Amino acid sequence: MRNFSGTTDFDIQNDIIDLALLEHKDAYIFHKWDGLSFTLNPSMSIRKVSFPSCIHGVSRLNAYVGRRKVFLGYYQWYANVSGRKTISEKTGEYRLLPMDGANGMVAKKIVTATAKVREYESQVFFGDVIDFSHITLIPLDESDHRDGK
Repeated sequence: MRNFSGTTDFDIQNDIIDLALLEHKDAYIFHKWDGLSFTLNPSMSIRKVSFPSCIHGVSRLNAYVGRRKVFLGYYQWYANVSGRKTISEKTGEYRLLPMDGANGMVAKKIVTATAKVREYESQVFFGDVIDFSHITLIPLDESDHRDGK
């Protein structure tokens, strides 16, 4: 477990998602997200991207043992974005904004560490929107119940 001194609710939520990924390695884990901030390489342009769109990439799955970060593998993720917000054109900082409703989820799944997976790590790719609306999620707490039951 991580050192609880300075641990936030966001850290705990991410730990729960990471545990779900490890427990269900062959399934996609879906959860809400609030966007993604990033800085473009100076030679890149986001102006060519049309919205809405889907972003996807590969990230490292890490766990904390006290203050020590332990690498557990890689996961691939997909998320639909409604648009972008410019934080600073001078520094190339932007924020991608999630879509509303069911299509505003992020899907994550454990992937095998291959040379291609390692090559794509920490890069963001754009593509066509993925329709997540057919997925039924199980409510995890009272605030997620739509009918009040």
